[in-house]
Amino acid sequence: MSCLIDVESLLSCDDPPIGGVQNFVMLYNYTEWRAMVDAGNVTRNTDGTISDIVNATGIQAYRFDVPDETALVLGTPDRLVDGGLDGYDHSLNMSIIRTKQAQKNIVKAMSFEKVVAVVYKKNGTGEVYGDEQGLKSTTNTYNPNDPATGSVIPVQLATSTRTAPENRMPCDVYKTDIPTTKALIEGLNIVGT
Repeated sequence: MSCLIDVESLLSCDDPPIGGVQNFVMLYNYTEWRAMVDAGNVTRNTDGTISDIVNATGIQAYRFDVPDETALVLGTPDRLVDGGLDGYDHSLNMSIIRTKQAQKNIVKAMSFEKVVAVVYKKNGTGEVYGDEQGLKSTTNTYNPNDPATGSVIPVQLATSTRTAPENRMPCDVYKTDIPTTKALIEGLNIVGT
């Protein structure tokens, strides 16, 4: 990929892009995601867009519903490393709806292992966060006494400051058309055979 700008971006006020994400996120265990990438189960176009994700045998993403889409906040600030190497820190803030001990166990597991997040956006495309370095739980503040947030566990996942940053912004996911892309992302929590 060239570091020079080589395309224009023109928007029409008659057809503005739709913003926002849907109210769920798919999380892969980082080691399983990287194994799938290395094995060719994640297909990329020449521009870097992911056009297909095929779960390997025994591997699946895990779906987490959030109370509403406003509870899912994504970020990709630049990071300067070693005085000049640019990169991106991916982050995802979400609230896991707590219904039983299983959700607490998941939050605990994310504190020790990295994950990769796939989100489905309202414009009919997806994005992958943590593709190269993974995301680690950096903050989770659970307060069961708070009437507004007592039924959820707020979690922030982010690129670890102890690893290199991501080399690029989150990768787009788009397969053929919007309905096919939606079906792809919604089916990521089916165990591969």
